[in-house]
Amino acid sequence: MENEKVRTIQASQTTIEKNQVDFGIVDSRGRKIGACVSTFERTMEFVPEDHNGCYHLVAPGSYFMLRTQATRNGVAYGATQSSRYFKTEEERTHALGRYLRQAELHAKKIGKPIVLVEVQS
Repeated sequence: MENEKVRTIQASQTTIEKNQVDFGIVDSRGRKIGACVSTFERTMEFVPEDHNGCYHLVAPGSYFMLRTQATRNGVAYGATQSSRYFKTEEERTHALGRYLRQAELHAKKIGKPIVLVEVQS
């Protein structure tokens, strides 16, 4: 039953750690392109028989969670992304690295580097 997706509910969750990533690139409107990365741990358990609310389709157990969101000027941009479940912290770290590499490549494709101009007084 390790990989079987069954109806489960959240039993516990650690505090979400959020980090804002800035790629040093702006879009055509001058907004900084970045990402918000949230990591946390969550424990899932079987849905009780009397439960009639929402549920998740994932096997019971403990997971390392990752949620990513594209940003412009530090504000959520585009479609909201769902949380991803990982059995190990290493899997989550690998997936995060892959996401950030792809997001930065996309930012470079659609934007331009931030240029700092020194003002003479």
